[in-house]
Amino acid sequence: MVSHNEMNLDRIARRAAFVIDRTGRVHYAEVLENAGDLPDLEAVKSILADL
Repeated sequence: MVSHNEMNLDRIARRAAFVIDRTGRVHYAEVLENAGDLPDLEAVKSILADL
């Protein structure tokens, strides 16, 4: 397995997910260190369902 450092991916932007309502209030924020990981989309869906 090749690490992200060996592939020179340390300069790639991080993945992130945010849920912000119409008033600008942040309800969810997740920033991932590894660009290969995906945000918790189930958590995003849950927050959106509650808005």
